[in-house]
Amino acid sequence: MKDFYVKNSSNYKGFSLLFFLVCQGEFYPDESFLNEVREVKSVFRGIKKEELWQFWSFWAHSSNPGDGLLFLRDVGILEFFPELFGTIGVMQNPETHPEGDVFTHMTMSVNEARHIVDRESIKEGMNVYEIMFGALCHDLGK
Repeated sequence: MKDFYVKNSSNYKGFSLLFFLVCQGEFYPDESFLNEVREVKSVFRGIKKEELWQFWSFWAHSSNPGDGLLFLRDVGILEFFPELFGTIGVMQNPETHPEGDVFTHMTMSVNEARHIVDRESIKEGMNVYEIMFGALCHDLGK
C-alpha cells in the first residue's frame, strides 16, 4: 500500500484510496507514512467540488468514519475544514462528556451513528446523509 501511495501521492486519487482504506478500518498509517502524506496534503486544496462531495459521501457510507476524521486531523487536512478543525481542544463539561474535547466526542458520535445506520439497515439515500452529517455537525457551535 505504501508503495502505491508514494507513486500516486501527487494526485487526489492516491489520497482517496488511502482515505478509503482508513475509513473502512483496513489499516491506520504509521507515523513515517503519515509524514509522507503531510508533505503532499496540498493536493487536497485543489480538488473540484464534485470530488469533494464524493469524498464526504464515501465517508458517510464508510464503516469507520471516526478513524477517517482522526486521519484527516493527523495529516493536517482537517485544517481545510475550519468548522471541524475548530472543535479540536474545545473542552466540554466533564460530567456530561468525560471523553474530553468536542473533536473526540465528534469521532465517537459518528461511529455511533454508523452503528445506528447498520442496525436499522439504512442503505442509501438522504437518511444516511442526514444521520451521518447530523452526528458530524451536531456540536459545531460549541
